[in-house]
Amino acid sequence: MSRVKDVNKRAVIVQSCKGLFARNGFVATSVSDIVRETGLSVGTIYTYFKCKEDIVRAITDEGWAELEERLSALLGSGGTDTEKLEILLHGFLPELLQDLELIQILLGEAARYTRLGEKLDRLTEIIAGLIQSPERRPEALQNLPTNTLKAGLVVYFLGILSAVRICRSATLGVGEGDVMDFVTRTIEQSLEIRLRKT
Repeated sequence: MSRVKDVNKRAVIVQSCKGLFARNGFVATSVSDIVRETGLSVGTIYTYFKCKEDIVRAITDEGWAELEERLSALLGSGGTDTEKLEILLHGFLPELLQDLELIQILLGEAARYTRLGEKLDRLTEIIAGLIQSPERRPEALQNLPTNTLKAGLVVYFLGILSAVRICRSATLGVGEGDVMDFVTRTIEQSLEIRLRKT
C-alpha cells in the first residue's frame, strides 16, 4: 500500500537537505543525517525521493525554475536589449546571489546531478540573444564562434557565483558589490554600452 504524500513533509525534506548539502557537502551527507535533520523516518523520506540524487535535483530544479520564471517575466515586460541586460545584471544575479545554499550546491560535488549544463544553456541563450541582437552587435562579437561566446558566458556566470561565495566566506577586502561592479564595467567596455543600475 502506497503512502499518502504531504506537500509539507516534502518541503521539509527539500529545505533540510538544501542546508545539509550546502554545509556538509552532498557526498558527506548521509540518509541518517537527513533523518536527524528532518525528524522524519527513512521510510517517509523514501516515499518522496528514491535517493539523495533525486533530492538534490529537486532542490536545484525548483530553485532555478523560480529564478528563471521571474527572469522571464522581467525580460518579457519590454524594453531594449540594453535595459534587459541591466535587469539580468542588477535584478536576476543579485537575487540568485542571495541564495548562497543554492550556489554551494550548484558549484559543489553534486553538480553532476543538478543538470547544471541545461540551466547554463538556457541562461546563455538568453544572454546571447541580448548581446547579439540586431539592436546591438558590437564589432568585437560579430565574428565570435557560438561556442566561444557560450564559454565566455559560462566563465562569467560561474566566476561571479564562485567569487561571491568566496568573498562571503573569507576576508579578502572585496565584497559582492565590488565583484558586480567589475563585471558591469567589463561588460560595458566589451559591448560599448553604458548600463544603469536598476
